[in-house]
Amino acid sequence: MGEVLVRGVGSDKRGCQAPESYEQEVLRLIASLRPGGLSLRALSRALAARGAVSRSGRPFDPKALSRMLDAVTDRSVSHTLAS
Repeated sequence: MGEVLVRGVGSDKRGCQAPESYEQEVLRLIASLRPGGLSLRALSRALAARGAVSRSGRPFDPKALSRMLDAVTDRSVSHTLAS
């Protein structure tokens, strides 16, 4: 089984899990925009308009946003925003 990629968390110099500040900010932005009832495509456009893009530098794909939202709301795995 492969390693699970947790959005918003990376590795520090010692290889320990540490919050990724950019990804944490993107997750906060998603959390603030999603309750407005935006579709995934509209959410992708809204993020891009605010300069929030994927690791590749392109706007988030709606399917990727769907997976991120599913992962963040999955209570069986600890996917929380760092304080």
